[in-house]
Amino acid sequence: MKCSAPPSKTSETNRGLSPGLDTAQNSHDFKPTVRVLHLNLKAEYFDQIASGVKPFEFRLCTPYWAKRLKGKQFDQVHVKKGYPTASDTSRILVRPWRGFEVQTIQHPHFGKASVQVFAIRVNG
Repeated sequence: MKCSAPPSKTSETNRGLSPGLDTAQNSHDFKPTVRVLHLNLKAEYFDQIASGVKPFEFRLCTPYWAKRLKGKQFDQVHVKKGYPTASDTSRILVRPWRGFEVQTIQHPHFGKASVQVFAIRVNG
């Protein structure tokens, strides 16, 4: 499968604005939010990222991930060991968003064949 993204849809309501109003008119309601990409991982991959060994987290190039990544901007990536509670900070790494690239890799997690993946930068 080739990595292609669906058309980007941005509307005033998706940005948190009242329809027909710009940010200046709606400034009393405007609360800056941090745009976060949440990635839940197995312990093995979380530990590799935490130690600095693994620079990318891979997600298979599917329409599901294309819709979530292509044309989007994030402020942070929250890399999580499993599904921790919000208060369990030992299992959540907060990294700045450094983007992603499409790579072709072979990895046991994806089988023996080469696959295209979104390589999300989580270190350096």
